[in-house]
Amino acid sequence: MLELKEGVAKFWNENPCGGGGVYQDRLNWIKATEGYIYEILNEDLVKDKKCLEVGCGQGFVSIHVSDWAEEVIGIDISSNSVSVANEGKRKLNKKNVNFLTGDAENLEFDNDLFDIVYSVGVLHHTPDTQKGIDEIYRVLKPEGTAMIMLYRKYCSKGMVTCLIRKISSLIDMISGKQFFINGLLQRYYAKKPRGCHGTALNELFGCPILRMYSKKELLSMFQEFKEIKITCHQPGFARLKDFIPILNCRWISSFLDFIDRTTKNKFGFYWFIEARK
Repeated sequence: MLELKEGVAKFWNENPCGGGGVYQDRLNWIKATEGYIYEILNEDLVKDKKCLEVGCGQGFVSIHVSDWAEEVIGIDISSNSVSVANEGKRKLNKKNVNFLTGDAENLEFDNDLFDIVYSVGVLHHTPDTQKGIDEIYRVLKPEGTAMIMLYRKYCSKGMVTCLIRKISSLIDMISGKQFFINGLLQRYYAKKPRGCHGTALNELFGCPILRMYSKKELLSMFQEFKEIKITCHQPGFARLKDFIPILNCRWISSFLDFIDRTTKNKFGFYWFIEARK
């Protein structure tokens, strides 16, 4: 388990979620492409609350939440990402947020400490997702709220992702090297112009661990909580614009955004779980 966790940390140190470039530009880009996150983690939810982000990456969500929260702490297994997050908070003069290196499965905080704990697209990349959820439950105050995003099983984007990962693993086994990660993905990102374009391909196909869950599985995993609300988001049609530039023309872009909005319940790749302790 330790070796696996070290491999996860190594991957995210080498492939920080959100990529590189000017911090404010990346923050703006993620708000535009992952807008549902910023609608859910809104002022009404976090105002004057003590918040923890599990898996903060480079801090883009917690920087946003800090506009209203009393205090925000973000932890991440990637020390490189935490360094960038702290640099970003200094550049943006955010005094009520702090970022620390930490393990989602072993949170170094007392019981019943936080009003809100959120984790966006992280726990499905950890060795033991259930342990991460249990730790979130532990550090939440009574009546506190967990807001967790996890990948959805049995949806179109999820099934395509699983198929490509299996094909990639087979090619790697035959070739004896990481053909997909060190070959195709590196060449793809090397050709991208400077600026923000995200790291979705690395997150889906390069990361060592990727799990998806059914709604039934989620209800079991969050059974310690007394209230659970589960919604679906982002089928992924609009994200095609990140990889196929011609789709960014106005009418095609608007059409893809419309398809994403109207089919999210049926095809959404992201579960968002709101659970009260």
